[in-house]
Amino acid sequence: MLYTQKNRITRINSADYTEKNIEDLIILCESLHSDCITQFRSDLANGLWSVKDLDGKDPQKVNDFLKRYFNLMIEVHGVNGEYHSVENLVDLKLIILPSKITRITMSNFSAYEYALKVSPSCHFTITIDFNSSEIFDLSSSPSQATRNESTISTMAKNHIFADGLRASFEDYFNQRKNFNFLIHYRNMYDLLLWLIYFPIVIRLVLKHQLQFPDIVTSSPITIQIVIGIFLFILLSLCFRITFNIGRWLFPYQQIISQAGLLLKAAKIIYSTIVIAIIGTLGVHVVSIFWDGLIK
Repeated sequence: MLYTQKNRITRINSADYTEKNIEDLIILCESLHSDCITQFRSDLANGLWSVKDLDGKDPQKVNDFLKRYFNLMIEVHGVNGEYHSVENLVDLKLIILPSKITRITMSNFSAYEYALKVSPSCHFTITIDFNSSEIFDLSSSPSQATRNESTISTMAKNHIFADGLRASFEDYFNQRKNFNFLIHYRNMYDLLLWLIYFPIVIRLVLKHQLQFPDIVTSSPITIQIVIGIFLFILLSLCFRITFNIGRWLFPYQQIISQAGLLLKAAKIIYSTIVIAIIGTLGVHVVSIFWDGLIK
């Protein structure tokens, strides 16, 4: 029976990667896979794990078995359906990778599980999901956290070994985390709605007193109310799309080399506009409090 706990599967922190970072992760997986092989041998030899028709104390048979079934698998998925599967970094460098990678998975139990219909006594899976949010996605709730399947999954019969595997991976990802996760948090949209959007709308209403054209002001009050509601909904929609653009420009996981010059320029422009709006709003808030203190 595998030693498992719910926290064996954990979400990876948001991070930016270079091609060198990806290579470092593969090297780490190769090293930890070697540790898994050593632990698997120990489990077999000590009778903690068994495989049908395999003598765990026969080194040659164990070696043949491991070479055939217990291998590291690196899978790369592209945005246009491209798929590559290799067993090591050397082979990965020999193929032409997709121009836009959507997911990378590294695991060491796929062949074993496929052949024997059971997982080995110790194994891991690392999935990095590079998919971005959609800008005009109006069907899902923006209050929910961004859907991202970047996870670390480690299992071992020896719980100390399992903890060591997970700690090694978490240490790697913690060293590369960024602050993009802030915009992908659950309820971040609601927070910005109350702290930025509503204050701006209220400020505009108080400052400009909804100065409609004469053709509107001369219309019945019902028409004016309808127009006001429509403008409020339109502004709310613009705010939501602006929020979605932020999630799209600053994805939860991204490979820096795949971000072109236009995307980098868009990030700078977007950040500048957001900072300017927040700064202006902050100045207004301070001025209101300051005027209140003077009076």
